[in-house]
Amino acid sequence: MVILALGTLLLGLVVIPHYIPITCSKPQTAVPHKNEIYIEILGDIIRPGIYTFSHEPTVCEVINQAGGLKKKGIFKKHPDAVTVKSGSRLIIKVSNDRWANVSYDRMEGKALLLFGLPIDVNKATLSDLTFIPGIGETLAQNIMQFRESYGGFRTLEDLKKVKGIGEKRFNKLRRYLTISP
Repeated sequence: MVILALGTLLLGLVVIPHYIPITCSKPQTAVPHKNEIYIEILGDIIRPGIYTFSHEPTVCEVINQAGGLKKKGIFKKHPDAVTVKSGSRLIIKVSNDRWANVSYDRMEGKALLLFGLPIDVNKATLSDLTFIPGIGETLAQNIMQFRESYGGFRTLEDLKKVKGIGEKRFNKLRRYLTISP
């Protein structure tokens, strides 16, 4: 019985990754949002995934919510210095020389739509656009072609200039799309 307990303990130490917390400065004064904030985190993290917050969290808060780093790392810029917007994807990489790097991106279009977040029409892929109700592959290609020809959309109203988008379709699509600064 003792051998079984000892074996289980040793197995647990080998299999379960160790939590390496990041020390955050005192919590930011959380400014509540009327909507939840969704952040995806990947890379050298214990529990990669999508997490929900009631306020725009710092990178440090997101890392800790995801269980911490898989291995010790030193950030060049402290992870408390940056807050993260809803729909963001963070990718954490810790190099062999222990430097930790955070890269920022947007979640995939289907994830954004799943959480009710709009897709940036100037950054959307063909696949992202086809996930939007009312946009098939042909219309998505027309949008992409317009974007390439004119250097992007300056306002959502510019979508009406795309072949296949009239006032009625535009009004149905606008809630799914945005233009980031």
